[in-house]
Amino acid sequence: RQALYGGTYEPYSISIIEGVAMIGEEWIFYAGLARTSSLEEVSHTRDWVVREIAALAAGETAERLASRGLNHTAGKQNDMERASRLARRAILHYGLSEKWGTTAVPTGMSDEAYIASLTEARRALLESEEQALVAQGRDLAQQVLEANFKSAVIPLATALAEKGIM
Repeated sequence: RQALYGGTYEPYSISIIEGVAMIGEEWIFYAGLARTSSLEEVSHTRDWVVREIAALAAGETAERLASRGLNHTAGKQNDMERASRLARRAILHYGLSEKWGTTAVPTGMSDEAYIASLTEARRALLESEEQALVAQGRDLAQQVLEANFKSAVIPLATALAEKGIM
């Protein structure tokens, strides 16, 4: 997050030790965890959404880069589910897709009920826009990690392999 936001967030721990934690509104089993604290208020812009998705995709991307594509764990599942939910929320609640427009979920209606009420063409557009936002975030994660690979990713991966937590 520091590479994505500068001084907006401060890291306070990172771990490759498995555990269970309340993330958002659900209990999640994780294979590793990075924690940060917010130093300032952020606006929910499209740029913020893409950066948040990049932060969620960073663990899986770093793992793939460090292992040269040879190591894939199930740890990315929750992160990518959260990235997809954020992309959907950005489109349906924040109006952050030009193609979708400003049509939003009516107050009191669940996202699921709203999506079920859409035409097939609108559901396909929603899915396409969600995928585009997630892809944009994953691309940003890749760019940032590649730019900092030798100076940050490798030293961090080495330290985590030795200590398990920092």
